[in-house]
Amino acid sequence: MVPNHSQTDKLVAAISEGKSMHLPVLNMGMPKEGSSTLQDFFKCAGFRASHSQCGNLMQKAAQNGENPLSACNTNWGGELHMQLDISRPPTCYYPQIQLLDEIHRGSPNATFILLFRPVMDWIKSIDHWQDMRKRFVKCDLPGLPEGVGGRMEDMVQWHCGHVQHVREFVAHHPSHALIELDLYDTERNQRVMSTLFNASSECWGHSNINKKLVNKEKQKK
Repeated sequence: MVPNHSQTDKLVAAISEGKSMHLPVLNMGMPKEGSSTLQDFFKCAGFRASHSQCGNLMQKAAQNGENPLSACNTNWGGELHMQLDISRPPTCYYPQIQLLDEIHRGSPNATFILLFRPVMDWIKSIDHWQDMRKRFVKCDLPGLPEGVGGRMEDMVQWHCGHVQHVREFVAHHPSHALIELDLYDTERNQRVMSTLFNASSECWGHSNINKKLVNKEKQKK
């Protein structure tokens, strides 16, 4: 799947005309899809941005009838959360999948971000990041039940299904802005994000690169 640039461009045009992006800002993507890059961008831009993986705390807050994001805000401060999910079996929870309705009720104007990279690149990245792929197989998540995730097609279907789910949710709840970005398109991302959040274009980069994987790819060439 690829980002919807036309929809994001409409947001850029609206901001250029004087509107502003609403807080909180939430990364709705999967791990290993640029969450550290987003966090570094927002910190550079002067925001308090967390990478706290507070999914289990959000679950408890929602169960108590509270705004799930209050758990992240209380423990880490700020209103920009770049990784909500936690994948530490048996503790596995993905608020961007499992708590969309609760997030909407508590923060009906929250800004959502989806970062894209080729899905095979994403799978390769999780395969080379500690034991993340094994953890996915051990987790029990919507669309990826325990024991599923070892096959390439399992991960592709789950990933694409999540993107479609977020897009459909925003279409039904248009109070949320959805920013879609191609992780590899640095020039465009610099322009878009600097405009949307009144930041220097130099704040956008590429963080938390797996050097071992990069070196392995270089050796193949």
